[in-house]
Amino acid sequence: MDLNKYQFLYIQTMYDYFRENLQWPTFRQVEKKILPTHRDFRVLDVASSFEDNQAAHFFYQHLDVPATITLKEIRHYPEAEKDLADLAKVIRYCADKYVNSDEDQVTVTGEEVGRNLHFEEIAVRKVGLLLVLTSGIFTSFSNPEQSIWHLTASQNILDVEGIQSIDDYFERLDERIKSYQASRSSQNAASIMSQNYDTSATIEKIAQADPSDIKAIGVSALSLSTGYYNEPLTQSRQSFLLMRIAAVVCLLLFGAAFVILILQEPANLAYISMIGGAISALFSGIFFLMYRHTSGQALAYKPQVDRTQNFIVAISACEIMDEERKQRSREEIIRWFVGLQPNRSEDKK
Repeated sequence: MDLNKYQFLYIQTMYDYFRENLQWPTFRQVEKKILPTHRDFRVLDVASSFEDNQAAHFFYQHLDVPATITLKEIRHYPEAEKDLADLAKVIRYCADKYVNSDEDQVTVTGEEVGRNLHFEEIAVRKVGLLLVLTSGIFTSFSNPEQSIWHLTASQNILDVEGIQSIDDYFERLDERIKSYQASRSSQNAASIMSQNYDTSATIEKIAQADPSDIKAIGVSALSLSTGYYNEPLTQSRQSFLLMRIAAVVCLLLFGAAFVILILQEPANLAYISMIGGAISALFSGIFFLMYRHTSGQALAYKPQVDRTQNFIVAISACEIMDEERKQRSREEIIRWFVGLQPNRSEDKK
């Protein structure tokens, strides 16, 4: 990410204040530092312009709150290199302790970090405040602004085991994010494809087929269309079956009511049978409407499915043409598919 002038000024002002005061400045303090020389500087707009900065998600009623910054932003500031190197050492130390500890909850304190890594108190306090900006390596953190800070390591710290620099940390973090996104995408795709009439195998066949093998493409496209029509057909058949069952129950109940009236049995039984028959007739009508709706949906979508099939087959047919005709034909097919008029200039040529 390339920083503009104001983004760099924001990071520089934030970090210089942090190094001097061992705490983060407020938005107002950052603003007062920069405004005298840059009158068009708008601190909240600049903070919000960074990708992961919390200022992009919250509206502040006033500026007297701690300004927000991320490790990615700090990494752009050369003066922070030593502090980020110390942070990487502490992260590696926490990961090593998590691996080798027999405790159910692995804790790390600022005091032990200073003792075991030979950090001065100021360095321990800086690292504590920078650790708060990391992602997923601890489950709890107390007193980050003091050298006696105390954290409980998370299992996710194993993802950054053995890092040698802050760049390694970001690479591991990106890998974890991509892995998570890929897993979610696979789950979503599996869920969607399981509802799309088992078309995944057919689509895969089309993707892997030789583009010049028109027969294979055509058969796969036909299979895809068949899979689409089979599901509405099954739903229609189920609705039709339920409609018939409801209609039969309706007739039986009305017939029973008629017999009861003829035999002059208690009238209440006849009324109950008639009411039951009416309810069955109502459900029969509902199932019939469902049947018509499902069939209508399939018919309404049929032209779109056929259009896509024709496009796939036509594009495949172009593969057996010579290069000049293939390119010209592809262009015309694409123009047809997206609804544009044919290119008459090519015909004149």
